[in-house]
Amino acid sequence: MIATALHDLRTAARSLLRAPLTTVATVLTLAIACAATLATWAMVEAVFLRALPYAQADRLLAVWVDASGIEGEIGIQDPRREWTSFDHYLDVRDNARSLEGIAAWRGWNPVLGDGRGEAERLVGGAATWNAFQVLGVQPVLGRGFAAEDGVIDAPMVAVIGHGLWQRRFNGDPDVIGRVVEFNRMRHTVVGVMPAGFRFPDLPEAEVFAVLQERTGDRGQAALRQFARLAPGVGIEQAQRELDLLAARLRRQYPDTQRGLGLFVEPLQASLGRHVRAQVLVLQAAALMVLLIATVNLASLAVARSAGRRGEFALRGILGASPWRQWRLLLAESLQLAVAGGLAGLLLAGVGLRLLTTLFPPGFAQAWDVQPGASAVLAAITLSGAVALVIAGASASATRRATLADANAQTGARSIGARAGNRLANALVAGNFALALAVTVASILLLDSHRCLQQVDLGFRPQGVVAGGLLLPSMAYPDDPELRGAQQRLRESLQAIPGVDAVAFSTSVPLSRSFSDALLHIEGQAGARADGRAHAWINWVSHDFLDTLGVRLREGRGFNPGDASGHTRPAIVNAAFVRQHFDGRSPLGRRLGVDGDDGTQWFDIVGVVDDLRFFGVDQAQTPTAYLSLEAMPRRNLFLTVRSDSDPVAVMASMRQAVRQLDPALAMADLRPLQDRVDAAIAMPRAISRITVLFALSGLLLAGIGVYSTLAHAVLRRTRELGLRRAMGADSGSVLTLVLGQALRPALLGLLPGLPLVWLLARELRVVLYEIGPAQPSAWLLAVAVLALVALLAAALPARLALRVEPLTALRQD
Repeated sequence: MIATALHDLRTAARSLLRAPLTTVATVLTLAIACAATLATWAMVEAVFLRALPYAQADRLLAVWVDASGIEGEIGIQDPRREWTSFDHYLDVRDNARSLEGIAAWRGWNPVLGDGRGEAERLVGGAATWNAFQVLGVQPVLGRGFAAEDGVIDAPMVAVIGHGLWQRRFNGDPDVIGRVVEFNRMRHTVVGVMPAGFRFPDLPEAEVFAVLQERTGDRGQAALRQFARLAPGVGIEQAQRELDLLAARLRRQYPDTQRGLGLFVEPLQASLGRHVRAQVLVLQAAALMVLLIATVNLASLAVARSAGRRGEFALRGILGASPWRQWRLLLAESLQLAVAGGLAGLLLAGVGLRLLTTLFPPGFAQAWDVQPGASAVLAAITLSGAVALVIAGASASATRRATLADANAQTGARSIGARAGNRLANALVAGNFALALAVTVASILLLDSHRCLQQVDLGFRPQGVVAGGLLLPSMAYPDDPELRGAQQRLRESLQAIPGVDAVAFSTSVPLSRSFSDALLHIEGQAGARADGRAHAWINWVSHDFLDTLGVRLREGRGFNPGDASGHTRPAIVNAAFVRQHFDGRSPLGRRLGVDGDDGTQWFDIVGVVDDLRFFGVDQAQTPTAYLSLEAMPRRNLFLTVRSDSDPVAVMASMRQAVRQLDPALAMADLRPLQDRVDAAIAMPRAISRITVLFALSGLLLAGIGVYSTLAHAVLRRTRELGLRRAMGADSGSVLTLVLGQALRPALLGLLPGLPLVWLLARELRVVLYEIGPAQPSAWLLAVAVLALVALLAAALPARLALRVEPLTALRQD
């Protein structure tokens, strides 16, 4: 049996070498299609399938506050996934028996000042003491947090990441026990995390501190949570228990918990929810290209086999059984598929690097996107499936080879030959159906990206640079010190050449740094039981809105003298007016903000346009801008507008901060336009990659038409010669050939249109301001496919017109 198989493989190899161009074209086509599929498969595996790098990661959950039951409540994206307060976290931790453990955390961006180098602003997290235990990850050096670390006024400790340990402490094992200043506050380093450790939803974090148990404000929802299921408990059981707990908390705390529930989901699904739809779209497009390539190769195999009917007829006459001939075709197809699959596997790494360069910065690192063992298995599976399809198509085209085929390999029109033509046309029609679907998808995604680019942001990002700065309480304890530092910093920034405007705020658009609050609105009740209303808060200097170019709709803006007045001014956006004032003018009304010194009241003096603060594709929620001069803040964004080179401006901004205080450092300093570009980077990447796939599909579809038609013209040389000899003019021959090209393309519309509709419906989750039923996109795709068919038929048609009657007749 082994000897027979080896003989088949050698015979098949000789047959393939006799047609080198066809063989190379087949292998390259399959390699490119497999590479695209495997590259996108690596993304699917990273987001959906690969276990998170934690112990028993399938037992980890994301725990959210479900605010969908609050009438009129508006969240950033999904009211089912809101953050929680420390009090609410403790309620769940102390009462949920279905959870083995639950941890809470928030972002923390400290400045490291170790006296060994320039101050550095780090990305970090502050978490409850049990966070690493819940994840099932322990430091490689030292210890993790302990329960006593979370007690109020306990000595402050920190666990640092492996990268920070290597970069700032040279991998010194004696770092354990060392006292390091973060934000001018002394922390004792107690542990170093393993290399490659990534904190959930904060993969770039390099340092971790303990959240101490400060309670007393259930309305301060600033924490996120993850949990581990108790042994033997499923997610459904945990959800039922949390539903009962949420109902009890609503009764116990009606003022703050009314309408609030609890919602859990697998941690992996939660982390991937923002990119899930986009990655699936890419995988679907790549699979369609692979299907197009497979159908294309099958049609090429049919066309090639039609020219080998005489060969197989002779094999049958000489005693070769149908099974023997099928084995030969399978051996040929298998060698082609294996070669294409191996080449595709090699190209997949290159393709993946090219694809990830189009994605937002950090995407590949955050998800550890790289080809794994499953890619090899997928390549083997795809190669085997393609080999079977090609072998089956070849066998269908040769199974009725007769003695007539052996005697006349060209020009014969036997029943089997006509069947082969029908099969080839059907395959071409399938090619065009698939190409139509991926072409419509690419057009819709391009149109969606165009809509995103044309969105009115509500501000002008051109020429604006912004970065974060923290003024720590140890160095700037009171309002006078904060005001003095901000004034000195303003003067230094204004002195930078080319700077036209300087402003401070607690947030800038698209910065992922924002805070919400429950406000009192004088004279009316909000959606909550305690009468307060939800809104996003941004503390801004008097020139912030002007620096961003925000349009004032009504009233006035902030003034430099607001800090010295008896009233505190506030400006609200149009969404705030729509939500809380039913579109009526809010001027003269007051907003109350709860703080340590009781409720502070602000007079609404103006209304501005909505800004796309949270995302280019997200409508703005109610926002109040409060005077920073009236109530200084520590966590700030420094914003400047300048016509100068942004790189030079950013360098000067860092220098100005160092002159103010060498222990300070800026974070996330970059042009505002970069934030806008990053916000649409994912849809831009999806649309560009899908267009590449669509162009590949169109090219393959055109190759399918060309190869099928070219073989048909060669087989019909005698017929075309007879037609010319009997008086057929060039126009009728051209009509015959072009008709043969367009007929299967048009037939492909029948299955193609329903396929397009199904695919377009699935695209709705990633489309912006357009629907799947766009007649212009559908008509354009059909026109493009018709043009591809005509272009592919041009060369065979030219060959048909050059057929000489006498030359064709001599073939007999």
